[in-house]
Amino acid sequence: MPLADPSTGAPAPYAQLALQLGVYLGHALHSSNSSENEEIPPADMSQFGFASVAEVLDLCAAFMTNSFTLSSPSLAPVGVAISPPVALFNHSCWPNAVVVFPFGGYGSKADGNCMDVVALRDLVPGEQIVTAYIDISLPSQLRQTELQTRYFFKCDCDLCAKPSTDPREMVRPRESYDGLEDWVLSGMKLLKMEQQGTLVDFDQLLSKASPMSVIGSLAYFYPPWAYPLFPLVRLVCTLLVTSLGAHPTDTDRLEDSIRCALLVSECMGLPSIYPDNHPVRALARAELGKLLLLPPPPPPLLPVPQHSPNPSDAARSVLPKNLFDLAQTKIESIPRDPIHRLVLARTVLMDALRESRVGFGKPQGGLVGLEIAGLVEGVSREIEILKTQSG
Repeated sequence: MPLADPSTGAPAPYAQLALQLGVYLGHALHSSNSSENEEIPPADMSQFGFASVAEVLDLCAAFMTNSFTLSSPSLAPVGVAISPPVALFNHSCWPNAVVVFPFGGYGSKADGNCMDVVALRDLVPGEQIVTAYIDISLPSQLRQTELQTRYFFKCDCDLCAKPSTDPREMVRPRESYDGLEDWVLSGMKLLKMEQQGTLVDFDQLLSKASPMSVIGSLAYFYPPWAYPLFPLVRLVCTLLVTSLGAHPTDTDRLEDSIRCALLVSECMGLPSIYPDNHPVRALARAELGKLLLLPPPPPPLLPVPQHSPNPSDAARSVLPKNLFDLAQTKIESIPRDPIHRLVLARTVLMDALRESRVGFGKPQGGLVGLEIAGLVEGVSREIEILKTQSG
């Protein structure tokens, strides 16, 4: 195993982990009897049963290549988990199964602590069960780089072997692509900030003109399901929805949240991005359904011609124009009257429930499925009440 990336010279991830482990244990051993400014050396790993540095590296490499992201029931990463049996499943960028924690430590002891491998569809006898080790919404080159860096193999699954153009890499036909490479690099920097935890609030995107201009420029060059626009739209959607708690009366922010949620749900529904019943599709639809349950903003004071966006909508939106234009035609089809809006929300939630009961495991679909089922039941009662009141 190489100790450094041959292309960059940077230490291999498992070598970094081995060094961090030694430093951490060194601090733990000396914390009780060391002064504040004392330089503490890494621990002598022989105290922990390691005969050589190679054995420490072997442990760290085995840990990195066989560990799983420990996630909440809604797939938010919360730590790392180890399961030797689950680690035996091979990888595919187009998996027929997923690794989930459907109850995330909640529920009964038997179910709550389980790591489940769930088939996304019916499997034929003798078919190999494969899961994805990485984010399959990434384009081929980034998937291969991550697999080679962390797992030391090149993927030759059906998705990677296809000669056809990957929709994740599609670019809109434009007369000029000047500046596109710079916009892509800027977009990837924003995604890196999210991964590092330094971009956690929607107002951070508004505090400077740069982030939104990056996303708007990428929306000019790329369809919404292509990289890096797709993960950036997901990021904007997540931050917008999170911000609604602090701005409960901001109907413009709600409308922007629905615009982004519509784009995300539509892109995840494309059969070439995620397999049917993948749990992230259920979560995207559930998010959209919950947003549709919230009261819509009042209609415009002046009538707006059919198929013509209300100019005030664009003026009030915080989204960059290119992204706004992508989503506006979709939000215009959403009814504003309470009953029809709730009926649409229920339809979206029912789709989410159906996929969650597969992607998170039958029969309940984990905590996500139980939550969605409760929402469906509640909105059904509300629809009946409104129908009764309207006569």
